[in-house]
Amino acid sequence: MPYPLVLKKYTESSLVSPEQLVKSKDKNLLPARVVFCFSNTVARSFKKTRFFEKTITSHKTGCTVDLYKKKQSKKEVLAGVVSDFGIGAPASVLCFEQLRVLGAREFISLGMVGSLNPKFKIGEKVLITKAFRDEGCSYHYKRPSAYITLSKNNIYAKMVNTLKLKFVSSWTTDAPCRETKTEVLHFQSKGVECVEMEASALMAVGEYYDLSVCCTGVISDHLSSKGWVPQFSHPAVKKALYELLNQVLFL
Repeated sequence: MPYPLVLKKYTESSLVSPEQLVKSKDKNLLPARVVFCFSNTVARSFKKTRFFEKTITSHKTGCTVDLYKKKQSKKEVLAGVVSDFGIGAPASVLCFEQLRVLGAREFISLGMVGSLNPKFKIGEKVLITKAFRDEGCSYHYKRPSAYITLSKNNIYAKMVNTLKLKFVSSWTTDAPCRETKTEVLHFQSKGVECVEMEASALMAVGEYYDLSVCCTGVISDHLSSKGWVPQFSHPAVKKALYELLNQVLFL
């Protein structure tokens, strides 16, 4: 069976709208740019050292958004750091849907990424330009295909010009506890270098609404046909996440 199970859905509008979950007075609550920070520890650490305007906690969106300000071209610019929303494609997409209703137009994800390529070092910063769709959420926004490629949006152009990120292809999966040897060898044979849980879904939603999306990450673990070596608590991971958050927030 193809996925989604009912392909006719692509010709129909949604019955459930995120606008129904957001109060009308809050619709312009957020600045244009928000950064999904999948490490709550890094988000809280960042908050202690950077000047921010206010924190918005929404039980509707199930997340916390810290608003930061910076002077650019003699104007004050705001950007938001999103945390406390969970992990994985469904949680990220649900948050995305409601944040766009609240005014967000540029979405950057910043997460911990597993390496399928032993050449990558722990703490290395990457930008996902191609994501293989082994999750379910993206198929409700974009017709079936093996992968989705990064749209060359304004954020992408700025990252290319200012940041030293390794461009990678990634395997996006909903089930990290069911990653198998056969899958790892399959994706390695296609030149896929990383594995994570959100990129293909976020890219699909961005494409559906014609909004800018970039998925960045830091190498935090190694996965091979021989097994898994996690390094999430490695000092280089936290340092790189903090640096990358600082770089992309007002890029």
